[in-house]
Amino acid sequence: VTGVLVSAAPAPGLDVAAAEDSLRPRPLADGHRSVLDAVERPLVVDEEQSSYGVRATDSLPSPEEWLPRPDGLPAEMVLAAPQGLGDHA
Repeated sequence: VTGVLVSAAPAPGLDVAAAEDSLRPRPLADGHRSVLDAVERPLVVDEEQSSYGVRATDSLPSPEEWLPRPDGLPAEMVLAAPQGLGDHA
């Protein structure tokens, strides 16, 4: 199995509305297409196995007591939204 992770963030200095707009479905899909189109032979992209989305870079502690705590510390969660999330809700 081979994988490549391309990571990007909204441009520094954007106001909140512009940063939010850059993370909407169309700009994300356009960025994904741009990355796929940049791959040249002899490399080949398996588009069916390719995905994109948004995730927080910092994990958030969860105070939920029912979550496992194997090391005694609160569980941590990462917020993530993969492409097509609404189609699977």
